[in-house]
Amino acid sequence: MHKYIKLIAVQEYQKYKYSIIKIAKFIRFSKSTVHRVIKLLKQGLSPLEILYQYDENKHKSGRKQILLNESQISKINQIIIINNYAPDIAAYILRNDNPKSICTKTLYNMFKTNRHDFNVSNLLRKGKNKRHKVKENRGKCLTAKSIHQRNQEIPDIKNIQEFGHIEGDTIIGKDHKSSIITLADIWSKTTIPLATKKP
Repeated sequence: MHKYIKLIAVQEYQKYKYSIIKIAKFIRFSKSTVHRVIKLLKQGLSPLEILYQYDENKHKSGRKQILLNESQISKINQIIIINNYAPDIAAYILRNDNPKSICTKTLYNMFKTNRHDFNVSNLLRKGKNKRHKVKENRGKCLTAKSIHQRNQEIPDIKNIQEFGHIEGDTIIGKDHKSSIITLADIWSKTTIPLATKKP
């Protein structure tokens, strides 16, 4: 249920003098919220005005954005850009100088959002988590062609009238304790199961 509809429901239930506990149970609001809404309604506010007031107060809540002073910015630039250190080291040095200084995550976020003219390209890894992204090829048959490649080379494969065009598949058992390879011929629909050796 939308908040505005719930506020109208509180207004209507209040007209018929329902208790706060019953209203909270019907519309699934907390008792304190229902009490606060009824108080605002008695002051002459409409449900729409209460909703606008709620949204305005919500925007004001939350943690304020951390802003660095000029000495901190120059120190971070010297540590990261000139000395080629990671933001972790910069945050550690700043915390030693001032225990209420910024943490490592906040400093990384500043570089990602270009706050204080910090640029992620100035970091050692340029904002990337891994230095080398290696493609995993273990357990893959690199000599065989995929079905997608086969369909491009032989578009009319479904209407083929000769034996020898085989599709392979692997069936893995429960908890990867067993497996079986199946070879199926497209034309004759013959299936050949092959047991795999246990490691």
